[in-house]
Amino acid sequence: MLQMENTCINSPKISVIVTIFNGQSTLKRCLDSILNQSFENFELILINDGSFDDSLNICKEYEKKDKRIIIINNENMGAATSRNQGIKIARGKYFCFVDCDDCVLKDYLKNMFELAIRDNADMVMCGYNKIIKNKIFPVFSKSAFYPKGEIIGILPEIKNKDLIDSPCNKLYNKEFVVKTGVLMPDNEQYEDTYFNLSLLKFKPDFTVTDSCCYNYYINYGSTTRRYNPNKLETVKNRARLLSECDVNNKGFSDYYFIRVVFSSIMDMFISLDGKEIRKKINNELNNEFENKANNACFPGALARIITSVARTKNKWLIFGFCKLSYVIKYKFGRLFMRMR
Repeated sequence: MLQMENTCINSPKISVIVTIFNGQSTLKRCLDSILNQSFENFELILINDGSFDDSLNICKEYEKKDKRIIIINNENMGAATSRNQGIKIARGKYFCFVDCDDCVLKDYLKNMFELAIRDNADMVMCGYNKIIKNKIFPVFSKSAFYPKGEIIGILPEIKNKDLIDSPCNKLYNKEFVVKTGVLMPDNEQYEDTYFNLSLLKFKPDFTVTDSCCYNYYINYGSTTRRYNPNKLETVKNRARLLSECDVNNKGFSDYYFIRVVFSSIMDMFISLDGKEIRKKINNELNNEFENKANNACFPGALARIITSVARTKNKWLIFGFCKLSYVIKYKFGRLFMRMR
């Protein structure tokens, strides 16, 4: 065991990067799940992003127990900057991310590492479990290997399922990522979506496994998860990036644009009054919105409802639909997941 520990310290196969901001309530659960992995040859990089709770002390407590742990203590810089820092200092051939309020299953690293070696993959993606009030919703795609950027062929599926967005259900080949020059943009929402979609432009060898090895905990009632005045423009930019990545599926990328606009409107109900929301809706009913609504195409009842409502360009109908969706999402989270 000592020999394995020394090997891990000197030449880890994988670098696990955890960025932390005020995560004391869930951090121990997260760290325990990582340190109990069946695959042991990894380093654990803990980046404390200016926490003012007990997170740093918890990290130091675990550092005393396991020599694979490296602690970086920063002023608050944001998740993107911290993750970019983690990539830079990572010594493993591969790296991955785990959020401090989530946890991973015992074979999380083992499953993805073995697939990366088998396929010489630049990126490996596993499924994940969305957990809402102890109810588990598995999210996954069929296991397969997609060489030379062929993953684009299933981009509508994995984007609609929110599989491609997060960096936490993926294992990355560091050499591949560094060569692309892609980094997470600072001070923006959905920096992880930008990161992953940008990497797809470089046609990676991409392996998908249907194994759900990551537990993603969702609290729809948390105010920190909702309205941000910058969200609307950011998600539209991400939708435009999706269109650039997948030029053969304009129908889906246009549908996704409409969907994220509606999602942003839903989140406005947390802090804006009806008059202000209707004004913002009216501002969105421009030529770009109309063109994308008319071209949007994706199977499923919910997609048909969203596109039908959007095509009316009626601010009152859009307002009512988004308000109803908001109530279902934040008051009845499980029902919202079933609808999706």
